[in-house]
Amino acid sequence: AGLLLLILQCFLPLCVPAQVDQRPAASWKPTVLGTEHGLSSNFCYALAQDRKGFLWIATHDGLNRYDGYGFRVYRHNPEDPHSLPGNTVTSVQADQYNRIWVIANGVMAFLDPEKDRFVSLRYPGLATGLRQLLVVDEQHMLVVGRTAALIDLKTLKPVALGEQALLPVDGQPCAGNTLYGISSLGQLLAVRTCGRQLRWFSFNSSRNRFQLVRNFTIAQPQASITPVVSVTADRHGRLHLVLSQYHPLVLDERDSIIQLTPSPWTANHLFEDPEGTMYYST
Repeated sequence: AGLLLLILQCFLPLCVPAQVDQRPAASWKPTVLGTEHGLSSNFCYALAQDRKGFLWIATHDGLNRYDGYGFRVYRHNPEDPHSLPGNTVTSVQADQYNRIWVIANGVMAFLDPEKDRFVSLRYPGLATGLRQLLVVDEQHMLVVGRTAALIDLKTLKPVALGEQALLPVDGQPCAGNTLYGISSLGQLLAVRTCGRQLRWFSFNSSRNRFQLVRNFTIAQPQASITPVVSVTADRHGRLHLVLSQYHPLVLDERDSIIQLTPSPWTANHLFEDPEGTMYYST
């Protein structure tokens, strides 16, 4: 099968939506889109696709909507309280109500699709330090900052969920980072780094906590795993993740050893759309 690859030229390298393919990069035939085509910034933080098929791109200078032909850019307007809360958009998600959720300058907000305006939301304990949004299922969204909480998408109220349930705990203290992700099948997952090990967890909704799926150890004896900057799992159960300074990895439950390959660029977000296209952004 041919490789579908769309590159949004962001910062040094790219926002890369690419269908999973084992062929070398030299065989890819990308279409490159950058600021000269209307993208507001060459620094992209995150990608999302809504139910109408629009691609939403969170950038360092506004929120972009791509319709396959051109870009519409949303920016902060200090004269308009219903504009984007800020121009540095670090996370974007789409829910079943076709609302587009963002974190902009650390503030959580959503774009009301009927009124075409933004509504900012603040919750006790989540007022500052927000960095990640994840639509877990049709009714809930995970918000991660200095702490984490679930939001009911129908009522827009927080759902009580113990902080420990959101932090993968396996009895081994670790100073590494933890990053949450959503699989293409809607499974909430997390990856935690710890020295030369990387631990893959999935969320057990019946027990309301994470369970360990697999431990991975890097092959290079002197190397240490760098922070995970993006993670998801595809429909085949394979873990896709990006480590800072390294090429993206694709792992499954049979793997136990990780071979890290240095990369001059780092993707900072990835997801798989309903057609099986994997999107990478930098």
